[in-house]
Amino acid sequence: MDVAADWDYPPYEAIIRKAQRISADLVVIENHHGTGRHPARWLLSYTDWELLRMCPMPVLLVKNRRLYHRPRVLAAIDPSHAFAKPANLDRQILRAGAQLVHALHGELHALHAFYPALPIAPAMPDGPIADLTDGNGQLERDARRLLARAVDGFEVKPGHRHLVEGRPNDAIPRAARRERSAIVAMGVVSRSGLKRFSSAIRPNSSWTP
Repeated sequence: MDVAADWDYPPYEAIIRKAQRISADLVVIENHHGTGRHPARWLLSYTDWELLRMCPMPVLLVKNRRLYHRPRVLAAIDPSHAFAKPANLDRQILRAGAQLVHALHGELHALHAFYPALPIAPAMPDGPIADLTDGNGQLERDARRLLARAVDGFEVKPGHRHLVEGRPNDAIPRAARRERSAIVAMGVVSRSGLKRFSSAIRPNSSWTP
């Protein structure tokens, strides 16, 4: 293990530059969100977020001191590619999750959160309401088919494929708690114009326990 102390700023760029210089495969950081009474906790939290957005290699954001013992790794994917997500991002996330499972002798799970159809208000005050909720059954079948296709080629047992309705920011933490997941593997898409780094900034798979 090598130890280095660099005089550089801002912190997240310094970390990325160092990781690129040593050709790191993984960046491991402590979660700083709401870090006690640290006088610069806002800066630490900002550093966490910018690393997740900008780091071209996977980031493991550690939230507690417990060791990983045969962990359940929950790969949160979106095979519907909502909000124009890159088509290959799901496979990057699943591949990252599979690597962790292999290294830690864990268990790979996959999660897809999809939005159910909602009634649409009429264009005119007394007009009919177009009720799309009848199509929810078909939406769920399509989502389940997309999930099965996305995990094809990965060791995700049928019982470890989780399809849930709801917004991802609500559904992912809820599913992680329910399945007692030790690690959540998820993607972060950055559309920033920042071009300061020598290698191209690309969407990354972020490992967050």
